[in-house]
Amino acid sequence: MSYMSETSAQKIMERPLGVTILAILYGIVGVFLIAVGVFFTAMLSMITGMMPSIAHFMGLMGIFMALILFVIGILNTVVAWGLWSGMKWAWFLAIILSLIGLLNGILSLLSQTIVTGVGHPHFSPGIFSPPIIQIIIEGIILYYLTRPHVRKYFK
Repeated sequence: MSYMSETSAQKIMERPLGVTILAILYGIVGVFLIAVGVFFTAMLSMITGMMPSIAHFMGLMGIFMALILFVIGILNTVVAWGLWSGMKWAWFLAIILSLIGLLNGILSLLSQTIVTGVGHPHFSPGIFSPPIIQIIIEGIILYYLTRPHVRKYFK
């Protein structure tokens, strides 16, 4: 006598197209940041070799910056894999990364306003200002990831 358990009989939910796109984009960004970290490390070793007087300071700052790039790159790559696979923790991390990105965009926009001043001839955030674009993109990602059909995929 054969029977199927309730879980194996359930229909496996197909990955939403937007999740596929986000996973690919997170993967591309992750690989890019890792590559930039490698390039940054290589350039740093070249610069410190040419300027020994600032080698110590440049070395410490460079190691710190390269480490940040590597960690964020690896995190993005892991999130990409998790989103692709439908892992709940990846959904949570993508939400956290988008909230951080949204906060970064808002703070960047505010710092532009504070540094240059509204009404200053060089202050022109406009609709295509990088912080505004970042705010819009992160907002779209947050909105999409919180849609019921998307959340259901990650359960």
